[in-house]
Amino acid sequence: MILMYTDGLVERRGSDLDTDTARLLDVAERLARAGIAPAHDGLERYAQDVVREMAGPDQSDDATLLVVRCLHSETDGQEAEQIES
Repeated sequence: MILMYTDGLVERRGSDLDTDTARLLDVAERLARAGIAPAHDGLERYAQDVVREMAGPDQSDDATLLVVRCLHSETDGQEAEQIES
């Protein structure tokens, strides 16, 4: 799984960027371990949950997260699924 995000997801006024980036990795990993439904809407809910947990009350910038997951198929190689939140 690949996560790509805009700076608004991790940058906060008066906060350390490295700390907030590490927090994003922790949140993303914890939620992934909790399980992501294999259906398309499962990945969408995962992305929304990550953004929801990262956004705080002082969120002033837009926050975008793109999640890409590769699905392996025995019949047609690989296909990629992506969701923006």
